[in-house]
Amino acid sequence: MIDVKTIGSIALRAVKANKLRSTLTSLGIIIGVAAVIVMLAVGNGAQISIQQDMQAMGSNLIIVRSGVATSSGARGGHGSQPTMRLSDGNAIQEKMDAKRLIVASHMHAGDGNCHVNIPVNSNDAEMLRLAEKVVDKVMATAKAMGGAVSGEHGIGITKLAYLD
Repeated sequence: MIDVKTIGSIALRAVKANKLRSTLTSLGIIIGVAAVIVMLAVGNGAQISIQQDMQAMGSNLIIVRSGVATSSGARGGHGSQPTMRLSDGNAIQEKMDAKRLIVASHMHAGDGNCHVNIPVNSNDAEMLRLAEKVVDKVMATAKAMGGAVSGEHGIGITKLAYLD
C-alpha cells in the first residue's frame, strides 16, 4: 500500500509536469462550481419573484391549466396535452359559485342613497368572515366619501356597529 506522502509527491510532480492541463482543469472546476452557484441563485430569485407575484394577485384568483405533453424528452407548453373536459370546468365553476361573495348595490336615482347587500351562506364560516371584512371596507369607504350609515330600511345587526 502506498502512503499519503508518496501519493502527494506523485500528484505534485504530475501537476508540475502538466502545468497547462492542470491550470485548465482547475479553471474548469472553478467555472463549473460558479455556474452551479449562479444557477441556484437565479432559480431562488425566480422562485421568490413568482411567490411575490402570486401573493400580489390575491387569494381570489385561481388559474387552472390543462396538462403538459412530453415526447422524446421534449416538454410541451401548458395545454399541449388536453386533460380537462367541459364537465371538469363546470364542476370547478359550481364550487367557485358556491363560495363566491357577491356585493349587490341598489341606488336611488334622485337622492343618491346607496344600499349594499351581501348575501351569504350562514353555514359557511369562511364566507361569513370574508363578508365581515367586506362590510368593514364598504362602511369605511362610505364614511370616507362623506356618506353616513342610516337605518332607512331597518338597522339589523350588520349596521348597528357602524351607526354614529
